[in-house]
Amino acid sequence: GVLDKIPIPRDKLATYLMAIEDGYVTANPFHNEVHAADVMFTTNYFLNSPLLRDMTGALDKFAAVLAAAVHDYAHPGFSNPYLQATRDDKAIMYNDQSVLEMFHIANSFRVMLNTPGCDITEGMIREQFGQFRETMVSMVLATDLKVHFEHLGRLKTRVATDAYASVERKDVLLLLGQALHAADISNPTRYRPYMMRWTERVMKEFWMQGDKEASLGLPISAFMDRRQPQVPTCQMGFI
Repeated sequence: GVLDKIPIPRDKLATYLMAIEDGYVTANPFHNEVHAADVMFTTNYFLNSPLLRDMTGALDKFAAVLAAAVHDYAHPGFSNPYLQATRDDKAIMYNDQSVLEMFHIANSFRVMLNTPGCDITEGMIREQFGQFRETMVSMVLATDLKVHFEHLGRLKTRVATDAYASVERKDVLLLLGQALHAADISNPTRYRPYMMRWTERVMKEFWMQGDKEASLGLPISAFMDRRQPQVPTCQMGFI
């Protein structure tokens, strides 16, 4: 019922979602449109948990699901350190700061605002757009693994304070970001056959990067050397 409460034109939403899906790189074994859909549904699962369900309104719920859908938009199949090491244009553009995450959210908004038939925000007033954009940007940036321990520390501190008996805007953004982050790396917690398929996908993509690093004479990143596979350790790291 969220779309009945906020001014989102459904025809433009459909057009936008199709454009986002088309922007994912199907050739990526892991970071593709299937991963995006999986993370979107998992984020929706978290949104239906009592705390997040009660502390978020329709606009934040919509923004959260959409943030999950776009969180890896146009992912090139390589990690932030690789893009930085190879001086990729994206690393230069975003000054080595959360390169992919900046790239995903910026370009998903470019599609939204610049592609004909995709502006789902045209009926929003300024305050609604501000909140919508703040939520989406904050959530996608929270998927950068470099901020994991910082955000986890903030979350633990906040829970220990009053377990969210009182809630401020920054609390909502932190929790929504953690919901998307958890959904993004949740594959090892799945029913074993699905977990194994996702494991095969992510390791294949990792090893493809390792091959590329080796061919360029770069140090091979952790878990990305197919000659020394560390699959269980890698999955334990995700957990």
